[in-house]
Amino acid sequence: MELKNADVIIIGAGLTGLSIAYYLKRNGRSPIVIEKADKPGGVISTHSENGFIYESGPNTGVLSTPEIAALFDDLSGESILETANKDSAKRYIMKGGKWQAIPSGLLSAVATPLFTFSDKFRILGEPFRKPGMNPDESVADMVIRRMGRSFLDYAVDPFISGVYAGDPSILVTRYALPKLYALEHNYGSFIKGSIKKGREKKSEAEKKATREVFSAKGGLGTLISGLADATGNEKIVCGASGIKIEPGKSGFVVSFKSREGIDVTANSKTVISTAGSYNLPDLLPFLPVDALEPLLSLKYASVVQVAAGYKKWGGLHLDAFGGLVPSKENRDILGIFSPQSFPRQALKEEHSYLCSLAV
Repeated sequence: MELKNADVIIIGAGLTGLSIAYYLKRNGRSPIVIEKADKPGGVISTHSENGFIYESGPNTGVLSTPEIAALFDDLSGESILETANKDSAKRYIMKGGKWQAIPSGLLSAVATPLFTFSDKFRILGEPFRKPGMNPDESVADMVIRRMGRSFLDYAVDPFISGVYAGDPSILVTRYALPKLYALEHNYGSFIKGSIKKGREKKSEAEKKATREVFSAKGGLGTLISGLADATGNEKIVCGASGIKIEPGKSGFVVSFKSREGIDVTANSKTVISTAGSYNLPDLLPFLPVDALEPLLSLKYASVVQVAAGYKKWGGLHLDAFGGLVPSKENRDILGIFSPQSFPRQALKEEHSYLCSLAV
């Protein structure tokens, strides 16, 4: 059987693949998305149980670019952006087995036990340090060079763990934290760059990149369903197995077995893969493995998430978005997240809480 009417084939129906398909269709193209799982969404999956809404994958994002806000606007109500409550803006970092609030101002930055006195004093010289010369400098080396070890251990490391479940000594700054890298190399300093960037006039689109934490009303699963509906569910083929891409006479031939066991082929001049690099040898059998080696050496972190809902919470008052655990604390947990920041995700009853732990 041959799939027709596809001028672009996308492998993978996660958020990236569906977003590409959605915008291709908006611009007059005819995409087809092929997914090995039984449903679209990739690692994003929202569940509802006993009055609670929880995620078994990513539970929030950050409005770091105008394009994220534009995506919700473009979906026209199919998925509704929801930002975290202002009264849960606190973030905690564990140090010595105790939770410490991340400084939110000058006085709290001076008083916090998270950073050493020498590093607090050293930060005054950050605007005057020369930019680094290594374009592939790790996050750890860059932060130690500009700010000091304690800022790495109790600010940047837990942030990296919370976002990537990664190791700052391995991650390259210009890829993992491109905006931080740009502050040093465009302005010469984190502090000077932040001040100058704050003074620059922003377009209306840029103003939407508020850096606020967001989810979607009803969970991030609505973002997936909204993209799928807008793209056309008939254009998304799920349950595909043995997906392979081969060169064809005028482009590429994608072959796979449908969930019913039928052999299917599709032809297109353009094929986009959003699959993990570990899939590439099977996906691209015509390429020698040594040519794929740089991609095959990429490391992927395994994370287990535990969600717990409490109809009656008898513990401490949860007044924060959550807490992160630095690797220096030697605990098998990355952090605790409280979707109480998004009240629609928990029961309306007083003292109800939904918490998740990432380990």
